[in-house]
Amino acid sequence: MIERALAGSVTATGPGCTIGVQLGEVRTTRAAGMADLERGVPLTPSSIIEAGSVSKQFTAAAVVLLALEGRLSLDADVRTWFPELPAYARPITVRHLLTHTSGLRDWGNVVQLEGWPRGARAHTNAHVVQIAARQRALNYAPGDAYSYTNTGYNLLAELVQRVSGQSLAEFTRARLFSRLGLSATSWRDDHRRVVPQRALAYSAGVSPRLSMPDESAYGNGGLLTTVSDLLQWTDALNTRALGAPFASALEQRMVITRGDTIDYALGVNVLSHRGTRELSHSGSTGGYRAHLLAFPERRAGVAVLCNGAGLNATQLAEQLADSLVGPRARRPRASEPIARPVAAIATQAALPASQWASLAGTYASDEVGGEPFVVSVESGELVLRQAPDTRLVLRPGAGAVFQAAGQVLWFDRDASGQGRVLHIASDRAWDVPFTRIR
Repeated sequence: MIERALAGSVTATGPGCTIGVQLGEVRTTRAAGMADLERGVPLTPSSIIEAGSVSKQFTAAAVVLLALEGRLSLDADVRTWFPELPAYARPITVRHLLTHTSGLRDWGNVVQLEGWPRGARAHTNAHVVQIAARQRALNYAPGDAYSYTNTGYNLLAELVQRVSGQSLAEFTRARLFSRLGLSATSWRDDHRRVVPQRALAYSAGVSPRLSMPDESAYGNGGLLTTVSDLLQWTDALNTRALGAPFASALEQRMVITRGDTIDYALGVNVLSHRGTRELSHSGSTGGYRAHLLAFPERRAGVAVLCNGAGLNATQLAEQLADSLVGPRARRPRASEPIARPVAAIATQAALPASQWASLAGTYASDEVGGEPFVVSVESGELVLRQAPDTRLVLRPGAGAVFQAAGQVLWFDRDASGQGRVLHIASDRAWDVPFTRIR
């Protein structure tokens, strides 16, 4: 079963995957592909691979342990521990951070606007706190909606430090990894650290390049682990090894303001697979891909870790899970809303090219660092530039709305039609305004 899945996805000479499957007491692990293309080192089931956002459930677990000890409340205002964050009209709670319902902009989207996308600088959790503290607005009022944001989980990693006096890496090593026998698991809290048996990560394509997560921000991702350790973790969840109150807290799905219960609990999705409860999460950082599934009532789990961006860890994990439980009903992919303010102007006629010059100018934001944006008309195209070398052609849409590089941009104009504010929206930062400064 595992061999067939690997054979259909992985070549012997390219990046590959490690796979683990557990059913009851029986655990099987396999690997295919290369851990290091330069040195010709093959992957083994013991290869250490970064788990991306699968890591979030371990951060959530640390917070739950602190809550069960009475050292924090999941429903407390996070400004209790982060006074540097803005006081929004409705408080952000710890539970909001855990369930992606805080409304916080994703810090990766913010630094992209700075001209320093993730991996271009060695960001730390301290940087993330600083970025969050600059944001005067949210995507939405806390609790009103779900929008995936890594910012919350970097803040949670820092929260563990501020409450316990130990870093998340130290706290989880003592309270989770050692206790549960996760002997190969640690955190990428320093991306320069030498990690024996770590598989390198690669981009997709016929000529893959190194694609390592060269940053030290963690808690949102950054778990270095093996498929055996991940199965050890799922078995601990399945057997309630950390106690029923712990498992119940981790698996409690969030209810948003309007009363809807979402799939997301604390660092894990709680789903139904042919009537069987499924705990799952995917992960993606740099060229690493991961997926982890658990079926508590069947004491079953599937772990997939890959070191190539072109490999589909989720598809592999679900294929193997289907062989254990039966074919799943395919769910429509939920789309997250982008830039709600755009809806108000989406029905307007496109701004004529003859008026684009009125939008030209330099736009900056004190919520976003880096170089300002310069908008100009060049050879009949509206162009956005950012030093040193970013150049985007803005494709016109309705009204003064444009698109570029997967982002939606629109301009507020004054009575004379001159551009005054440039708004930029993406999937995880819905409306970041830049004011015209010249």
